[in-house]
Order: sequence, then C-alpha cells, then structure tokens
Amino acid sequence: MDAVLDTLFYAVEEASGGAFPENRTLFIGGRFHPSLRRFDSNRIVIQQHFKPYESLLKREGFSVTPDMPEGGGDGFDMVMVLAPKNITEARFFLAQAFRNVRNGGIVLCAADNKAGGNRLEKMLQQFGVSPGGKISKNHAKAVYAPSHEVDERAVDEAIEAGRVQNIENGRYLSQPGVFSWNRVDRGSELLSEFLPEELIGVCGDFGCGYGYLSRRILERHQGIQEMVCADADYRALNLCKENLKNFSVRKRFVWEDLTRKCKSLYDLDVIVMNPPFHKGRNTEAEIGRGFIATAREALRRGGHLYMVANRHLPYETLLRELFTESTMLHEREGYKVFFAVR
Repeated sequence: MDAVLDTLFYAVEEASGGAFPENRTLFIGGRFHPSLRRFDSNRIVIQQHFKPYESLLKREGFSVTPDMPEGGGDGFDMVMVLAPKNITEARFFLAQAFRNVRNGGIVLCAADNKAGGNRLEKMLQQFGVSPGGKISKNHAKAVYAPSHEVDERAVDEAIEAGRVQNIENGRYLSQPGVFSWNRVDRGSELLSEFLPEELIGVCGDFGCGYGYLSRRILERHQGIQEMVCADADYRALNLCKENLKNFSVRKRFVWEDLTRKCKSLYDLDVIVMNPPFHKGRNTEAEIGRGFIATAREALRRGGHLYMVANRHLPYETLLRELFTESTMLHEREGYKVFFAVR
C-alpha cells in the first residue's frame, strides 16, 4: 500500500464528486497506482523524472515524460501533485501546477505527514488560493483547491527559486531536489581525495548527480578517454551534461535505475560511485547493494571500483563475494572508502 497515493486518489474522488474526471489531467511527480486505470489514458499526462517510477508506469502501459510541461495554452482541467519533502522543490511543483491548470481547474497535492503533508494547506494559501477540501488518512494528507485568483507573483517566485541555478560560486549548475543540490557532498569529496594519481580508459560515474565527481576526474586525469555518467534522476543527468560541456573527452549520459542490471553499461575500466542510501525516510542498504552488483557487471575483467559509503552500511561482505579483491582505503567522518577489482 502507498499511503500518499491512496490519500491523493481519495481526494480526487471527493473533488470530482465521486467520479474520476474525463477531462485533461496532469500528474506531476506521478507514480503508478491502480486508480490511474480509471483515467482516460489519452487525456492524462504523467511527469516523472525518477527512472524506477517512470519504468513502472511504462510497464503498466502509461506514457510518461521526464520534463515539466511548459504551461500556457488552454491548460489542464486537473493537476495532481505528489509533493516532495524539499520545500523549495515542493513549492516549485505546486507553482508548475498552477502554471499548467486552466482558470477554474482543480489542483490537488498530497504528501506524507512527516514529509511535508502538514504544510500543504498553508502552501496553497501562499499562492493566493483557498483550499476547497482536505483529506487526512494513513498518516498522509491531500488538499485540493480551485485555481481562481492565483497570485501570479507568488507562482513566478516559486518557479524561479526552483529552477536550475549556480552553486559553489558559479562553479556548478544544480537544482533544488537533486541530491546535495546546493553544496558538494562530503562523501563524494572524500572519495575524490582517495582516487589514484592516474586513471585511464573508460570511467563510469554511477549516481553522478550534477557531476561533481565526473568533473573532478576530468580535471585531474588526462588518461580518461570517455566519461560515462549514469543516474536515475533525469534532471541530474541534464545538469551533469551542462557541467561537463567544456571537456572535449567523449561523454555518454545514461538514464538508468542502477539497482538493476543495465545493458547499456559494459566494459568500463573504472567506476566511481557514492550510492544513495535513503528511500523516503528509511535508510536502505539494499540500494547500495544493487549499485555494487551493477558495477560488477559493468566493469571489464580487472576493472577497478572506487566507492564511498556511510560507515554504518554493511557492504564489505558483498564486495568480497563479487570482486576478486577488495579493501577499505580509509574510514573517517562517518564514511568508508572502498577499492575493489573485478
């Protein structure tokens, strides 16, 4: 059961008078739920930038776009939003909903109570609209409102705050919602300090984010012939592409779920990675295990893996099982840095 999605679709029924709408609908941050089958598939647009969710939606027969619709035109009759935990990103999503809904259409948003659900009503009010109803179920909240008399200035400000922007004194482009979006992640920084002086061949950056590690490698290692950047976040890949555009080396950008075997990743000489370890509010060592298994399959025989992980995550046994050689290079500041040979 997905409590947030269940609560959202309860709100859809209430806002629609008990019948799901047949008019044009946009679902921002959409994830699969059986209730989606009640919509006209030709009249619903689902936006999702996270590859695992996008893949499931496609397996269930839905069309999905990773890009946020531009807005304008006649607008959608209903816009549903799964609000993320990051408040700037959540306001950006809601502002995009108001930018894309027709005048008098309905905007619905939902979130887990511990991930921002309790602030949704206030957020709608900050856009100048009065909620038409709300539902609290399963430790989640959904709120909906008609789009009359929206404060366009508030919409513009929220969209501007959530756009791609410069960080680290203009050194990188990033965007709220991307991993460690407004700073260099300390784990990635630590990993870069323990890479050898010479790296050669084809290098993969698994979970590349906005491209910090890839850029550091290309700045320091002239022997890299190709950089292969892979991430489940479509936005991160686009940022990485921009942050590496001034390097003349061959580059490839791969939108993949790295917890699963990826046919597009093979014969790599080197992989660097800082796997994510959170799924929602929960620490999830299984994500890192999936990354390790995928890295093993993607490396050529004798290829090298360099990896950083939070100290409490138990990856040593799996590294020994899957690689011919593995060692911990360093442990400090709550992190472990590993080296392994395929």
